[in-house]
Amino acid sequence: MAGGARSAPAQATPPLCLVFTLLVALGLARPAQAQISGTVGVQSDYRYRGIPLSSGRPAATFDLAYDHPSGLYAGVSTIVDGEQGHANFLGDIEYLGYVTPTRGGLSLDVGLDNQDLSYVGDKRYPLTYSEVYAGVIGAHLSAHLHYSPDYVRAGYGSLYADADGSMQPAEHWRLFAHVGSTIPVGYLEGRRPRYDARVGVARQFGPFELQASLTTTTPDPPPRTPQGRTAVVVGASWFF
Repeated sequence: MAGGARSAPAQATPPLCLVFTLLVALGLARPAQAQISGTVGVQSDYRYRGIPLSSGRPAATFDLAYDHPSGLYAGVSTIVDGEQGHANFLGDIEYLGYVTPTRGGLSLDVGLDNQDLSYVGDKRYPLTYSEVYAGVIGAHLSAHLHYSPDYVRAGYGSLYADADGSMQPAEHWRLFAHVGSTIPVGYLEGRRPRYDARVGVARQFGPFELQASLTTTTPDPPPRTPQGRTAVVVGASWFF
């Protein structure tokens, strides 16, 4: 897995603390067989499933991931943007999962994640919910189905289906694409699904990578924001 609100800066949630505890405990238990990696990134506009969380402002991301040889993995992502010269905490995403290979060359992937995010329109809006997910991962393509019983509000369920692809047309170059759909269920059933898509190119320079992508969503996620549904996003990442 790659791969995330409130009127005041969010506090560390129990799932976040649990993920950090798991990362440390497993890393200390079998350091020679486990892999802990991290990424620091900057983007001109942070969009999560098409939603402009940073309200068109540049944002920084901090990712920490743990992968165990058994297939267990866990991680946490934190997002911060700049608002009037000050760092503004947009929230965090935690996940915990298990991946196992199959005879057909694909891997089965199951897990759960927690989004404790916010985005800014005319005011700050919460985007807080948890999901379970399952999917398949191939060499260049992956697809997942996520389910949340309480999407933003208790009792308002949703499904999120997505597919991701990547390929290397030349050394150090990477093309990537994503398409997803948020599908209301339960009390929200009958509302139109929201679609999001992204396509881009990346160039690697050792542990650094530069990216440029075109991202879009339709219809506008309510409440409407001043940012358009479509944007060009540029960014850079450092892997360690």
